[in-house]
Amino acid sequence: MINLEEKEHKKEEHKPKHEEHAHKPAHHAHPVANHAVKNRFVKRVKKIKTERNILFVTTIVFLVLFVGALVLNINPSSTDGDVTTGSVTITLLSDARCPECDTTMLKGSLVELFPDAEFKELDYSEDEAKTIMEEASITLLPAVILSEDVKEHDNYAQIAQFVTETEKDLTLMIGASFDPEGEICANGVDDTGNGLIDCEDESCSSELFCALEKTEKPKIELFIMSHCPYGTQVEKGLLPVLDLLEGKVDFELKFCDYAMHGQKELNEQLNQYCIQENYQDKLNEYLYCFLEDETSSAACIEKLGFDQDTLDTCIADLDAEFKVTEMFNDQSTWAGGRFPKFNVDAEGVAKYNVGGSPTFILNGVSVPTGRSPAALLTTICMGFSEEPAECAEVLDTLTPSPGFGYNEGSAAASAAAQCG
Repeated sequence: MINLEEKEHKKEEHKPKHEEHAHKPAHHAHPVANHAVKNRFVKRVKKIKTERNILFVTTIVFLVLFVGALVLNINPSSTDGDVTTGSVTITLLSDARCPECDTTMLKGSLVELFPDAEFKELDYSEDEAKTIMEEASITLLPAVILSEDVKEHDNYAQIAQFVTETEKDLTLMIGASFDPEGEICANGVDDTGNGLIDCEDESCSSELFCALEKTEKPKIELFIMSHCPYGTQVEKGLLPVLDLLEGKVDFELKFCDYAMHGQKELNEQLNQYCIQENYQDKLNEYLYCFLEDETSSAACIEKLGFDQDTLDTCIADLDAEFKVTEMFNDQSTWAGGRFPKFNVDAEGVAKYNVGGSPTFILNGVSVPTGRSPAALLTTICMGFSEEPAECAEVLDTLTPSPGFGYNEGSAAASAAAQCG
């Protein structure tokens, strides 16, 4: 084990792009024969896709409200002087079948820019929406159509560079990606009329929930850095799910091949690896305890009755095998010259191309997932060849706070940030 007194790590810890800025949470193959199970599957898939597109929506909001201010030095909320409002009409086109097409946040941003505009919201199921899309040559949703009058509005300059003109109106470019004429891969309907439903359709082959191998007992591999706030965040969300699915999934805690949080992280990762090796059935209990307070490792070990000599022997052997201390003391071996290496799970890191903490692997595939217990249950249940009843349980939808401690979670907490 690394001697904490042996070498002081004086180099300032690197903060990743998003980094350092509760109480313990409560508790398939296609086609799906049972209709009720199928409906639950579809709902879960939609939730996963919604979480996966949070960054997309956020980017739109930022684009509309602030890019103009940054590039053109204009205040988005400025009301100084007379603002020409005109009779602007803004049409929002969406599709109820598409969770990532929700235009609520986008509309809020546009209301701030054009408070007197008349808003019209249409769903693709309506003939008027199809007509508008055809006239404007729009093939992807969601879409925003602006009337010609918007050019007379003083705030138009803030979005002008993102507007495409058609014969009749203007279209706001927002990076839409949903094809309403394509096959929707989890709704149990032949959307294209080719006789192939959902995952049977070739166009769905690249979709995660179609490509992911389903197994009787899904395997979960979670790669983290022990002191990464976003690694601890997903651990706090995952633990109640592992409790719920006890005995029905295989779980392995693994580690990135470098440490960004100093010597303490290397020590703790050696510690957690050996706890998993020697006290697998109590790993979750240890994590519940450790995630409360990063200084509590020794107390947690004592509380759970682990034999310290057993752990020390394991740690010493592991340290010698993977040269953790040796490489820590030789900065020329550090990743980018900045971060000490931790090669205990380097084989898995290379296999899955792990780029940061956390990285969630399900049945051998790196998958995007939300970090609330509910979202993680949704993700894991996609890996079952036959879903157990527990997949229908209702868990907490709040995402745990990053870092240590069981502070109150948030529906808006980041589900995408990583260390690395």
